[in-house]
Amino acid sequence: MSPTVSVKQLNHYLQLYKSGKFRRYDHDKNNDFHYGTMTPPEYELDNVMVPAYLYHAEQDRLVVKEGVDRLARKLPNLQHYEIVPDFNHIDVMLGKDARVLLYENILHYMNKERKFL
Repeated sequence: MSPTVSVKQLNHYLQLYKSGKFRRYDHDKNNDFHYGTMTPPEYELDNVMVPAYLYHAEQDRLVVKEGVDRLARKLPNLQHYEIVPDFNHIDVMLGKDARVLLYENILHYMNKERKFL
């Protein structure tokens, strides 16, 4: 995990885990002030119209495959979903094979979608 992660961000991850919902930060008694509702609204993933490309590290213990699968089902313009074999959460950034197994693939799709930039 990045050393720049904030306590609020970690708390939000815990909220997401406990609620089982992909929603905005829960400000508890201040939700009405922030959102106009007593509970935080869920992210409206069906409004995400840009092409989406998902990668999941097979050995990732921080982001479970079931969560990525659920996200993949909700994205209306999912173009590609790939499980990166034998990778964990840190390998995505620092793995010796990241360039071949991940980065080159991502760059390929970024160039393909350049018309959206």
